[in-house]
Amino acid sequence: MKILRTYISVFQRLIGLVNSPDETWQKIDEENSRKQIFGLFFYPLLLLAAGLFFVSKIAVFQDVNITKATLETIFMAISFLCAYFICKKICQATTKQIYKIELSDIQLDKIVIYALSVILVVKVLAELLDFQFMNFFWLYSAFIFWKICDVILKLQDDGKNRELFLIINTLSVICVPFIIEYILLKLFI
Repeated sequence: MKILRTYISVFQRLIGLVNSPDETWQKIDEENSRKQIFGLFFYPLLLLAAGLFFVSKIAVFQDVNITKATLETIFMAISFLCAYFICKKICQATTKQIYKIELSDIQLDKIVIYALSVILVVKVLAELLDFQFMNFFWLYSAFIFWKICDVILKLQDDGKNRELFLIINTLSVICVPFIIEYILLKLFI
């Protein structure tokens, strides 16, 4: 029952990021523990995404090579976990360089985890539905960073600095997981 409530909460949070981002970001801003961010959101989402990704490889594409499908699933999960650490460092560096502010670990976790979650969901849905047009929804992460500037960082619109922050961090959360996954796939498959 607790697991079901956790997944319902994950779905509500994801839907909130799309339907009512201002309200959802206010709730996210109130989260003050890594357990809420990771244990109750990111890890369950990553586990669900990996399961759906595996199912899409086996059932949808009827890829009978279970070993290959398993490795691709593991590499997808590893790439998003590694991307978290890299994107967190990039976000920390950009806020320090551009805005001259030092963010707490919790703030950085919120920023990176919720931005990566959008990319993760889009990747899995594009794979599951075999609808590559969905990949354009990666750009929604730019909107996520726009909201981050308002809610988490509490920054006013300052033109070029905001645009630079958006471009660097959006590109990092879009590109880093896929670069890592590409490298792993080329090395091991």
